[in-house]
Amino acid sequence: MPSAFRPALHLAPILAGGCLLAALPAQAGEMTIQVSNTYETEGDLRAAVYDNAEAFEDGGTPVAALVLRLSQPGAQVSFGPLPPGRYAVRVFQDINRNGEIDRNMLGMPREPFGFSNDAMGSMGPPSFDQAAVMVEDGTTDVPVKLHR
Repeated sequence: MPSAFRPALHLAPILAGGCLLAALPAQAGEMTIQVSNTYETEGDLRAAVYDNAEAFEDGGTPVAALVLRLSQPGAQVSFGPLPPGRYAVRVFQDINRNGEIDRNMLGMPREPFGFSNDAMGSMGPPSFDQAAVMVEDGTTDVPVKLHR
């Protein structure tokens, strides 16, 4: 074999390995949610993470959710690993621990609630696009301030 082709043959395994690495899924990230403005330490904190508008806006199934009994004002919760992408967070403080957000006669929440990006909708919850945050490799910090 002519010597001019040998370097190319030595590169073949490296190039093939690079193609295999490119086919592997992207690394996962983590979302850390910092919840502020809780109502003392009463009740449970309920947080849900959504990866699409339909689930977020129509009460669908979240990709991750948790219930945390509050023992001090404020809370920090983490979700992961999450594939890189856009996510929206919905949080509320279930003061009476009945598993749902209580509403007044006009349909307005009676318990503290909040969304990622401090998004607020007009006449209802915000859209997925308003609340969406980008999660990439590593940790993404998402502050959520509860409103009363």
